Amino acid sequence: MGEKIKGPKHDEVLKATSKNIDTAIISQVAENEKSDLIKKVEAILGYEVDPEWYKEAHDYAKHKLTWQSKLRKTTYDKRYLAVVTAEIYEQNIFKEYVNSISRRRLRA
Repeated sequence: MGEKIKGPKHDEVLKATSKNIDTAIISQVAENEKSDLIKKVEAILGYEVDPEWYKEAHDYAKHKLTWQSKLRKTTYDKRYLAVVTAEIYEQNIFKEYVNSISRRRLRA
């Protein structure tokens, strides 16, 4: 008894703008989740990701897991989404590397 309940800090409080309050809160929560997912992907990879490449990998990973969820009638948590996103991110980097070598050889 007598313990203080810890609430969100000032900069963590969700703020509504001129938008509908529900929409504002949902979009801010989604933004926070997205940044958490980026942090998980970066932790898996061991380096910072490029935002554009990350978006492409994340979109494909979500598509892939949605398809697998329907096929296998199961759900996947955010940790698994981070793992699949990291794998796709690295595959895309490798694909671009191989393509750049191919382009150099074609020019020669």
